[in-house]
Amino acid sequence: MVQLVSETDAKPKVGFAEKPYDGKTVWLRMEIAGGKAVGKFRATEKDDWQTLGQCDLPAKGDAKVGLITGFAPKDADHESRFSHFRILKIAK
Repeated sequence: MVQLVSETDAKPKVGFAEKPYDGKTVWLRMEIAGGKAVGKFRATEKDDWQTLGQCDLPAKGDAKVGLITGFAPKDADHESRFSHFRILKIAK
């Protein structure tokens, strides 16, 4: 399962955007523009990005982004690895 969670004032809105996903690896992307955060994912570097969902940014203050993992089956390896993590500011 790939899931986007929005949190405002320490109150998470879990599961408002989710899609089934059985792959072992996943590429994640978050685009922030126009007062919105858009979450995207794909299975490999060569696949097209799929939009998972979007949410409004906080009315004031800077947006904060975090990654968490969880809800693996009991018999699965409970290890997550992140690579190629970067934050880019793209001038338009």
